[in-house]
Amino acid sequence: MNPVCLLSGLRKQGDGLSDPERDALRHFVTDRCVSPAFVHRLVREHGAASLLETFHLRHLPPDRALAFLLRCHMGRFYRNRYPSLSLVQGGGS
Repeated sequence: MNPVCLLSGLRKQGDGLSDPERDALRHFVTDRCVSPAFVHRLVREHGAASLLETFHLRHLPPDRALAFLLRCHMGRFYRNRYPSLSLVQGGGS
């Protein structure tokens, strides 16, 4: 992912995105190393229009579309995680 293409793509607000910018935006949302909190932070700073345009979701309200994208591509952050724990019954002494 090219951070220069990512930031320039976000600043364009969905208008006139080049192919490298679209690829950077798509990779940003689907990357396993990026958290939803970081995506929300960049969307607060730059807006969600470019992300919605990249995924062809411009017709939806931005909040719903962003929530949909994050749950589809980063669903592991939203699932309940239970501790891995084993209960062993103690033997009689």
